[in-house]
Amino acid sequence: MRTIKHGVTFNNLCLFTLLLILNGCSKKTSDTQAPPPPPPPPVTPTLSVNKTSLSIEALTNSKDTFAITASGSWTATCDSSWLTLSASSGTGNASVILTAATNAFDTSGRNAIIILSSAGTKSDTIHVAQDPGIIVVAGNGTRGANLNQLQNPAGIFVDASQNVFVADFFNEWVVKWTPGATEGIVVAGTGTAGNDLSHLYNPNSVFVDGAGNIYVGEVSNSRVTLWSPAAAQGVIVAGNGTYGSDSAEIASPSGLWVDANKNVYVADYLNNWVTEWKPGAAKGIVVAGDGTSGYSLNQTKYPSGVCVDDSGNVYVSLPDVASVAKWAPGASQGVVVAGGNGEGSGLNQISLPQALFIDKNNNLYIADGIGSRVVKWSPGAGHGSVVAGTGVIGSSLMQLNQPAGISVDIKGYVYVADPLNFRVTRWAQ
Repeated sequence: MRTIKHGVTFNNLCLFTLLLILNGCSKKTSDTQAPPPPPPPPVTPTLSVNKTSLSIEALTNSKDTFAITASGSWTATCDSSWLTLSASSGTGNASVILTAATNAFDTSGRNAIIILSSAGTKSDTIHVAQDPGIIVVAGNGTRGANLNQLQNPAGIFVDASQNVFVADFFNEWVVKWTPGATEGIVVAGTGTAGNDLSHLYNPNSVFVDGAGNIYVGEVSNSRVTLWSPAAAQGVIVAGNGTYGSDSAEIASPSGLWVDANKNVYVADYLNNWVTEWKPGAAKGIVVAGDGTSGYSLNQTKYPSGVCVDDSGNVYVSLPDVASVAKWAPGASQGVVVAGGNGEGSGLNQISLPQALFIDKNNNLYIADGIGSRVVKWSPGAGHGSVVAGTGVIGSSLMQLNQPAGISVDIKGYVYVADPLNFRVTRWAQ
């Protein structure tokens, strides 16, 4: 074995050299840095809305609201020709009010609100269905005897389910139009005139009670009949079918109302009074007028419409004096509550008051025949407000042609029988 100075053997030197080499390799490896972690993925902005559809009315500047939930900024756009947004952009959550322009009707399908997130990676759409202020709910505007037509819609009533009942004077029946229907269903009468209990003869007024019983005033049969649901014939509940002025008779029933106790009130046009018929009664009781023709407050000349409030006050339309009078229970004369300022088109006037309707707030609705409008008088008001029609006779959707029957549903929509336009229309207030 070879020996190097200072007693270090050759083999030990080789081993020492090898250790130095290995140690250098190890140090080089440990001195190398680990690669950096990959960057986090980009955050996608979140966006959602709480509604996918809205129904908005375009007649009365109505509004609706929707909520935006967003993690970043957003923009909202719509067709500004008939829709307006309270905010068109923002950051984070927001509540946005949508308003429809008064009397602006969308006919081209421009009915979407587009909400877009800031990065353009997320969007939502709200479809806006226009609930027009005026729609036809019965008839199609043409005169006829088919179930999709009306000949002379004289009296109407709308029940709690928004079914429209129409007394069609010349078609000799009452038809029921369900919401959205394109034709009616005959619920009273046969379509031919007659005086037996399965027929009607010139029905001009109708009322439906909470049980679904249908009351029909028949001008040429001088009576009011009650038709229970699905009945094939009616039962006489007022008058006896004979024209006359006896307390058991009716001459010409022109207006009809039924109170919560099922008392039937009849405006008897040619007898110049209003009578009340209690359930099962053979005779009526005079509750307004004295049976004589005149213009004093104790007289009701040619009463054409009647309604009764929850306190038992009877309201009578008097076309000859262009007014509506209110008769308290047991009163010997009435008090003028609408009109009475001469025939005319002013808001404190009525031209030819016809059918009446009173709502739960005692707002009085009056069909003004010659005025071709419906006016609403609040309790104690000195003038009314027009809620249907323009005051000009016509056939456009905005116009009426001598309106006859009226009714108001639980949502406040006003329904108008438009006899010379052969239709019934619904109007938003």
